[in-house]
Amino acid sequence: LAETAGTVELLAGTYAEDVTLDDELTLEGPNADTAGDSEDREAEATIEGTVALNEETVLTGVEVVQDAGSAVSINPLSPEPGAIEVSNSVIDLDESENFGIEYTTGVSEGLTVEGTLIQDGLTGVLVSGSGDATVTDNTITGMEDTSSFPEGAGVKVAGGQAGGNALTVTENTFDTNDHGVLLEDTGETITATIENNVFEGESSETESYIAVETLDDVDGVDDLDDLATDQSSFNPAETKAAN
Repeated sequence: LAETAGTVELLAGTYAEDVTLDDELTLEGPNADTAGDSEDREAEATIEGTVALNEETVLTGVEVVQDAGSAVSINPLSPEPGAIEVSNSVIDLDESENFGIEYTTGVSEGLTVEGTLIQDGLTGVLVSGSGDATVTDNTITGMEDTSSFPEGAGVKVAGGQAGGNALTVTENTFDTNDHGVLLEDTGETITATIENNVFEGESSETESYIAVETLDDVDGVDDLDDLATDQSSFNPAETKAAN
């Protein structure tokens, strides 16, 4: 490890341990400038465990492999933490019943997930705390239901999301997930922008690319077509949206 000016440079190799970042720290792997789904990625810095992000922190250019819990856990210790970022990384859930990024406590300046490949688990990004979340330009694939958890999804908003917060999902590729984006009945109102995404792969008759349990929970949305915008691509189109 080489540490300079708030950045820890993680060299290529395997690190079998859990990692916690806080105090405005950046953990930077060798692929910080290369998208997670790119064939141009170099040898990975692979963390076999959970990465916990606290305070104002950045995780970029690494691979996280996790089959026994959440790969990236966001539960800041500070009551008013700054923005948190996960970018240009690979998160491999090893076909487990786990979350790629679990966002359970709000971040005052929001969570951004960008340029990251998340694959083979239950949910790619789980949002269940207060605070804004932006998920953009990622590839999320292979998120599947299990007998214990029947609602696998690329991005999922679950109970606990506080009112008035914004979910932005743009420019992503959702490939072969049981749901692309799933908005559960939270009991609160959120603002959701879902546009310019690519949704691919077969779904069963009870699943869909965009699913909303209660439209009243989504600010300014009276019809699913307001969420399933024309700017997005759906293949096959018949599984576009449902509630």
